[in-house]
Amino acid sequence: MTSRANRIARAASCAALFALVAAACGGDDGDEDASAITGQGSGAGQTTAGGEGDETCGADPGLVAAAQEEGEVVLFGGGHTREGGEAVAEMFEDAYGISVTVNRQPSGDVIQQVEASLEAGAVVADVVSLADVSTFIRWDEEGIITDAEVPNVDQLIDGIVDPSRASLPYAVSPLGIVYNSARTDPSEAPTSWAEFSDLGGKVLAHANPSTSGTALSFMYMAAKAAGDAYYDGFKGQDILITDSALALNQLVLTGEADYGAPAIEAEVARAKANGEPLEIIYPSEGVPVFSSELAALTEAPHPNAAKLLVQYTCCEEYQENVAELGGRPALVGVASPEGLPDMADWTIVTVDVNELGTRRDALVQQFEAITA
Repeated sequence: MTSRANRIARAASCAALFALVAAACGGDDGDEDASAITGQGSGAGQTTAGGEGDETCGADPGLVAAAQEEGEVVLFGGGHTREGGEAVAEMFEDAYGISVTVNRQPSGDVIQQVEASLEAGAVVADVVSLADVSTFIRWDEEGIITDAEVPNVDQLIDGIVDPSRASLPYAVSPLGIVYNSARTDPSEAPTSWAEFSDLGGKVLAHANPSTSGTALSFMYMAAKAAGDAYYDGFKGQDILITDSALALNQLVLTGEADYGAPAIEAEVARAKANGEPLEIIYPSEGVPVFSSELAALTEAPHPNAAKLLVQYTCCEEYQENVAELGGRPALVGVASPEGLPDMADWTIVTVDVNELGTRRDALVQQFEAITA
């Protein structure tokens, strides 16, 4: 154990739900993971049907007209990055002339806010994206989310869509471990789960699985690749905890942490493209790969715009933007960004969403035990 005690650095959350309602999903409070984004697309305010979006994606003209009559849609983006939220808001407005407000929060906070709004009978969100698929399974069973009737659902990558569930994937995300190559020699960086389990006095920044759906999925897949007791080996080591995986790059860049997990491939690739000395480790025994999903809420205040937004995220136009932002698209035929390794060379570990749902509490408790 290092001389530094376990520390907890929690990202600031938005105000309570009703403050959020009063402020119309109010402005950025300084945390990149908790912010409201209103799209500024050039099509804002248009009311004519037949825009590029419905021609490209096969949306029903009647749905487009009804959505444009509603005029707005609210996305609670637990699964989106800030840049991804800005992109979908701008592109959807340009395609359909419908105003989009994006409330970007960690998945755990989004889940709490949506469930509190349902309990209070004051639903704000129309569409929700999460990195926590287990919640979508439960919400589907409880009727909280509804089928958006996506016309090209059969063109999504085989094996990542559960036809019995209303939520749909919009991006495929390999996960790994991020480090700063200016501080850690790449030849000395671990290449496997076994090597990574002993930090050797270095600091690991890790997102909290109780608030981060990405971290929950990562823990589950690490256990599949390296054994259920794998995380127990981190007990007593120096771990810096964050609420969101999106905070990890900055902690590694500043030297507050030597490693960050789970590293989101697209975020590391984007930082590298901007000149940052970040590298990602894909563990040799198995690379975690999961899908970010979204769904329309059954009680959405703007139900037609909600369905249309979900449909739009599966369009080729939007899927190409996923790749432009460094992500791997969920739509067949849309190329991944240049420079990313070929997944065909990996041993891939995926999430059994039903099993993850049953193991969620145990994984959270395991993490709390090793970081206590």
